[in-house]
Amino acid sequence: MRQISTKTVNYTLRDDGIVLGRAINPEMSRTAEDVEESFDRLDQLIGGVRRPGLWDPRDVSSFPAGAWRMLIARLEKSFVALAILIDESMEPALGAFPAAIDSLLIPVRIFHDEDEATQWLQQFVE
Repeated sequence: MRQISTKTVNYTLRDDGIVLGRAINPEMSRTAEDVEESFDRLDQLIGGVRRPGLWDPRDVSSFPAGAWRMLIARLEKSFVALAILIDESMEPALGAFPAAIDSLLIPVRIFHDEDEATQWLQQFVE
């Protein structure tokens, strides 16, 4: 298991090959630059090998449109599939994101349970 952090995300490359990204610092509004920095650090962690990803943005309080656009632009470059953990309290912060994931060319599913998300991602581990 290897880990790397930015000011907005803690990434863990798990022994099973799944990348876990957990949002941190909920008081911070995310910018496109923050997202770009996070993905640059993620690329260092995964060494250019696309992996199944488990993204936990439940500690994000603000995610402006520019940050969403940058996120969508970078997801397919890092992940072969993406599971997203949410809870009802954060759904307003998602904004247009659920509609935007429909445009992705990788499998994406939203989950409320981390174990279910991990189980689904196992099929994408090489």
